[in-house]
Amino acid sequence: MDQSQRPMTFSRVAAVIKDGIDNILLRLPFVSIYADESTDIAVQKNLVVYNRVIDPNTFQPSTHFLANMKVANRTAAEITTSWMALMTDKNIHVTKVTGLGSHQVGVQRQI
Repeated sequence: MDQSQRPMTFSRVAAVIKDGIDNILLRLPFVSIYADESTDIAVQKNLVVYNRVIDPNTFQPSTHFLANMKVANRTAAEITTSWMALMTDKNIHVTKVTGLGSHQVGVQRQI
């Protein structure tokens, strides 16, 4: 495969996977959202957001990556605003979220 074609191919595969996850989230009545802090190689503070769902047909749980949000200040207000924007982007109404968890997100120490 020609090098110039690789990014387009990977982008298409990523889009198919993303659309599949979005469709799962839209059809399920409830979702759980989890967040975990990370720092990238450029020392940019991020919040990795993923969700956990249970398929109502098979009762099998699955976990899906949703986003890697940039959160420079890591304040509760910034995280809430970013999280709500992500929920809007994914068409997930806040009433569908039955669980919200994190693993030692720095803002928890501020509360």
